Amino acid sequence: MSTVSTKHVNLYTAGCVTRRHGYMYLWTKPERFEQRLGYYPLAYYVKDPPVFLTGGLTAWGLCSQGITYQQYGNVTHAFTVVGMDNYPNAADVLEEWLNGWPSTLAPDNSNAIKMLTPGESKLFVVHGRGWINDWKPYRDNFIDVGRGLCLLPDNDPQHLPHLKGEDMCAALHWQHIIGKELERVKAKDRRAERHIGQHVYPAVMPINGVEPECSYAIIAWRPVDEIHVVDKGIDDLAIQEAIEWLTGAAGVPCQLPVFVTDN
Repeated sequence: MSTVSTKHVNLYTAGCVTRRHGYMYLWTKPERFEQRLGYYPLAYYVKDPPVFLTGGLTAWGLCSQGITYQQYGNVTHAFTVVGMDNYPNAADVLEEWLNGWPSTLAPDNSNAIKMLTPGESKLFVVHGRGWINDWKPYRDNFIDVGRGLCLLPDNDPQHLPHLKGEDMCAALHWQHIIGKELERVKAKDRRAERHIGQHVYPAVMPINGVEPECSYAIIAWRPVDEIHVVDKGIDDLAIQEAIEWLTGAAGVPCQLPVFVTDN
């Protein structure tokens, strides 16, 4: 059986509000994002260019929202399709990671979660606006908001030259931001501030205020370090059942470290 530890996690209001009691979450240690590669701290984890999902979600074996597990070689990886209601922009997800909140809800309806392995398994993030179908006008009308002209590391031979090629640059994720919590900075400028949960980040609104046509793409990945079971002190059996299932009290134990957290 796997062992279970406890840890305190500072309460954070994310785009999907806060983590829910009795639910499991895939967690990446925030300190992984502290190393700066190139201009943008998360450059190592962002797919640049994004990986366009040719054939759509079905062709890749993914559901319309939530997590799917797939095995490549001897390693199991997780794919999460981001919910557009809470995260209408690809940049919303990346900015939350940058703010120290790399957490993803993982329903306990698949034994595949127990096959995720430390140091090997990855969580790939898919977003419905991860690829701009007509991205060249956004490249040609690029407005720098402090997230870099290109997310590839400075020493990558495709850094900047890739902006002149035939692939969309991941820096364009910040160039077509939508949502209710969006405040224009200047009356005649596309610059804006996007509020996502408790985080605010600099953004650019769509050209002419018209949302561009977009497609699903893999926008980033991150390591999966831990599984968190959230216990907010509510007296029920949800926590006990989740722990027993994860630790293999009746079946296969989880290979990732399991923590019971207060938030």
